[in-house]
Amino acid sequence: MLDAVREPPQYLSLPLTCKCPTKHDYQVQDVLIQKDVNMDEVMISQNEFRCGVCDQWTEILLPEEAWPRVSWEQEAGRHRGSSVVFHEHLGDEVHCLPAMVKGVELQPESADAHFIMGTQYNVHCHPGKARDSFRKATLLDPTLADAHLYLARTYQEDAEMFYQTLLAGSTYAANWRWYLDRPEKDFQLYCKLMTEAAIATGNPQPALSPGKVLDRRKKVGRNQPCPCGSGKKYKKCCG
Repeated sequence: MLDAVREPPQYLSLPLTCKCPTKHDYQVQDVLIQKDVNMDEVMISQNEFRCGVCDQWTEILLPEEAWPRVSWEQEAGRHRGSSVVFHEHLGDEVHCLPAMVKGVELQPESADAHFIMGTQYNVHCHPGKARDSFRKATLLDPTLADAHLYLARTYQEDAEMFYQTLLAGSTYAANWRWYLDRPEKDFQLYCKLMTEAAIATGNPQPALSPGKVLDRRKKVGRNQPCPCGSGKKYKKCCG
């Protein structure tokens, strides 16, 4: 029988791995339980931690050894309440985090794969790892305006870095690829943010000329592999 009297814990001490590679316990207070359409389950830490050994961001997927502890606390919390927050999400298996991680592993030199991975980290409230992914995308493909814009947004609390990041991508501010049905509108957004950042920091505002706004989204056949790197057909993924 679940203990309905014991004071609920403020956090769960759960193991997370790092690229060192090492594994340590961290005080996780927010857990996402993600299930795909086949009801296959993964558990994700919604809290972000730096490794105490190498100072890199830890992985966010909880190892299976931690799942029973999470499930027990989730069930116990239904009876006595819990300070740990649990989220449950049912979605397409293609867009579950493990599929995105696999896409990067299969295409480590793909700017698209790193960009999509960054958007997933944003969804899971991991701005540090999202920033690393977007930065990697800009290094692999400096002309990818999408990555420059998303990278800048991770610096919104640092006006100077926000400005410098937008400035670095301003040459390519008319080049778009992902999620953008109206490239002209997105170019205008880039210009607007660039202007606001320049005013806020007292820096000069570059003269951005739209010229011919480019829509660089790849023309992919519905049965071809999705360019995001998930390994799925385009029609069952980002199509």
